[in-house]
Amino acid sequence: MDGSRDALADPRADRTSGRGFMVPSAFPPPRTMRRTGKLLEDDGNENPCFGCGPRNRRGLRLRFFDDGRAVRSELAPRPEFEGWPTNWNLGLALTAAIETLGWALWERQGPSRISGPLKVEGLGRLQLALPLRFEARRVRRGRTAQIVSSVRQRGRLVLRVSAPVARMTPADAARCLRTYSGIPRSMRPAFESLAAQDRTLRPRRLMHRRALPVHAR
Repeated sequence: MDGSRDALADPRADRTSGRGFMVPSAFPPPRTMRRTGKLLEDDGNENPCFGCGPRNRRGLRLRFFDDGRAVRSELAPRPEFEGWPTNWNLGLALTAAIETLGWALWERQGPSRISGPLKVEGLGRLQLALPLRFEARRVRRGRTAQIVSSVRQRGRLVLRVSAPVARMTPADAARCLRTYSGIPRSMRPAFESLAAQDRTLRPRRLMHRRALPVHAR
């Protein structure tokens, strides 16, 4: 057996391989996230989301908790999450941060949407040997509402994503119900109530009820 395979098999091996990539022995056993606050409901039978769908085997399968101040989540490191050697893949970290932002958006604002460009700030190295901890909170209300999602490792802020948000219109809510199956069951009544105000749905309903001409019966 060559030296590189010995290094992979030996738990006392160096944290990086000869090329500087992480090896399996470098990953600490995953720790259970401290569950403070309520677990936000998610319908695993219907949600196909890469970020939060519990039954998406190739996804991140994030879970979210709301402690009243922020919505929180955590992602443990895995070898396949490596980007630049010994660092998290930035795209995965951003995906999880935006997912947390989205859950905070609906939890704080009800049926809402991102209304402008996302702002991404890289504030430090994302070490793959450490888990990522996410928290998202609303920092402004009203017409200039904004949600900020922060990413930390050992308490150190390493990444921040912010976005302006706005309440959905009735047409937005109706479209979301028709096209997206991942709306949590706890949120569906709010979406359905808002969508019921959509005037564009009424002509369609009337059109289906229109009587056929006599010669077509």
